[in-house]
Amino acid sequence: MRMRFVVGLLEHIPVARFELLDAIVHANLKEILRRSGTSIWANDLIIAATALSRGLGVVTENLADFQKIPGLSALRPSW
Repeated sequence: MRMRFVVGLLEHIPVARFELLDAIVHANLKEILRRSGTSIWANDLIIAATALSRGLGVVTENLADFQKIPGLSALRPSW
């Protein structure tokens, strides 16, 4: 049931590849957060790096973590 939902969702939403620039931004963000004594989940850091490297923001229920990322626009969905 869940797999069918995910497959149906992916038919309507483009999936971005994790590219070299995303990895570079990820490494820089990880170091910035480490130096400031801040951490977020590894998957959230990948999402944030991908968004930043492409000039995008994120829509998330997890504003607390994403607001720790300098320069990232994070919005809570209004549903």
